[in-house]
Amino acid sequence: MARSEWTRKQKGQLLIEAMVAVSLMLVGLLGIFGVLSRSLGLSRVAADQFVAVNLASEGIELAKNIFDSNIENGKAWNYGFTGGDTTVGYLSSELGDCDGEELYLDTESGFYTCSVIRDVRSKFSRTINVTTDPSVERVRVISTVSWTGRGGLASTATVEDHFYNWRDLRS
Repeated sequence: MARSEWTRKQKGQLLIEAMVAVSLMLVGLLGIFGVLSRSLGLSRVAADQFVAVNLASEGIELAKNIFDSNIENGKAWNYGFTGGDTTVGYLSSELGDCDGEELYLDTESGFYTCSVIRDVRSKFSRTINVTTDPSVERVRVISTVSWTGRGGLASTATVEDHFYNWRDLRS
C-alpha cells in the first residue's frame, strides 16, 4: 500500500479519537459533579439532623433545670409537670412558657427561642410530652423536634428521659 493511499484512509481518524476522548472526559466530569451535588444536599440533611437532635436534647435539659429549680425553691420536685404536651424555651422557668411550638432563631446570639425575635422563624418546632407516674415518683419527658427537610420530607428527632424523686425534701 502506498503512503498516499494509507494517508487517505486515515483522514478523520484523529477527529473521531478526539471526539471519543472528549466524550469520556465529559461523562467523567458529569459524574463527579453529580456526586458533589448529592453530597452537598446530604450535608444539609445531616446539619438539620444535628440541630434537631441538639434542640431535642435541650428540651430534656430545660425540663431537668425546672426540676432542679423546684427543689431549690422548696416546691415539690415535680411541681408544674402535670402531663400532656407542652412547650418550653431556653429562658423558661416553667413548662408552657411559649406561645407555640415554633422555634425562632436569634441571629445575634445564635440561640433558638420560642418567642418572636426579628421575625426569623426557623424550620424547627419542639414539643415536650410529659407523663407522670405518681406510684413510682417518676416523670417521663419526651422532647420531639419536627422540621420539614430537603424535598419537603417531614422529619422528627426524639429524645426521652425519666426523672425520679431521688432528692426527697423530707430527709
